[in-house]
Amino acid sequence: QRNGDRQTSPASLTKIMTAVVAIERGGDLAATVTAHADDLIEGSAMGLRVGDRVTLEQLLWGVLLASGNDASEALARYVGGGSIPRFVDMMNEKARSLGLVNTHFANAHGLDAADHYSSALDLAELSRYALRSPVFAKMVAAPEHELIVSGRTYTIRNTNTLLLARPPVPGVTGVKTGFTDNAGDSLVASFDRDGRKMLVVVLGTTSRNEAALALVAYASEHFSALPAPLPLAPETTGVFPVPAPPVLMLPAWQRPLLRFVAEFTTPVQPIAGPR
Repeated sequence: QRNGDRQTSPASLTKIMTAVVAIERGGDLAATVTAHADDLIEGSAMGLRVGDRVTLEQLLWGVLLASGNDASEALARYVGGGSIPRFVDMMNEKARSLGLVNTHFANAHGLDAADHYSSALDLAELSRYALRSPVFAKMVAAPEHELIVSGRTYTIRNTNTLLLARPPVPGVTGVKTGFTDNAGDSLVASFDRDGRKMLVVVLGTTSRNEAALALVAYASEHFSALPAPLPLAPETTGVFPVPAPPVLMLPAWQRPLLRFVAEFTTPVQPIAGPR
C-alpha cells in the first residue's frame, strides 16, 4: 500500500456502498420504482426517463455497470422510503459497522461534495465485503447486460473496461470504476488467478487500468500463498479440536521468518496407553 489511509474523493466507487445497502435493505429486487425528474442528474447515466418504471434489480445493474447517477438517485429514494438523506444515513451506518474509519458519504452517486470521502484501504475492505453477495458479485463480473425499460430494449456496458478488453485480461472478476475532476481516475478491481483471489484499489491515477494491472503483476511476482502448518505433532490432534490451517498471502522474502506457535487456553490431558 501507499497512502492507504488517506481520505480522498471516492467518485463512483461510492456506488459499491450504494449497491450493498440496496441489496441488504431494499427487500424484493423485483419491486417496481418510478423514475422522477429529480433522479436525472448530471454525469454518467443508465438512460432513465421521467416516468420509467424499473425494478430494483434493473437499477442495481444501472448502478454497477453503467455507473448511472440516475439509477443511484432512484434507488436511494426508493430504499430510503422517499428520503435520499435517510438512505445516505444507512450508507454511513454500514460504513461504521464495517469499521471504515476513513469513510463518510454525503450522497449515493459519488459526485464531489463536502464531507464525502473514503480511502483505498476502506474501499478494499468494503469491496471484499460486497463480493460476498452473490447478486453483487454476478453483476460486477458482467461485461454487459440487456435491459427492457418501459418498452425500450437496450444494452448497458460495464465501465470497467478490464472486462471488455480484447484480448481478455486473465482472471478479472469485477469490481467498479470511478472518475471526477477532483478524484481523478479510480478503480477497484478483483482477480482470480490460479485459484488466488486478489483485490486492488487505485485512486487518483491518470490510467486506472495500467495502475491496477501493475499492482496485480507485482502481487503475482512477489507474494505467495502459504498454507500454515499445524504446529502440533500428528499424534496429538485427536485429543482436542484442531481448526483447519489458514492460508497466508505474504511476501516471498518473509517466508523464512515465519514462526508458528500453538497456544492452549485449557489444559491438555496426556494420551493414555502405548504411544
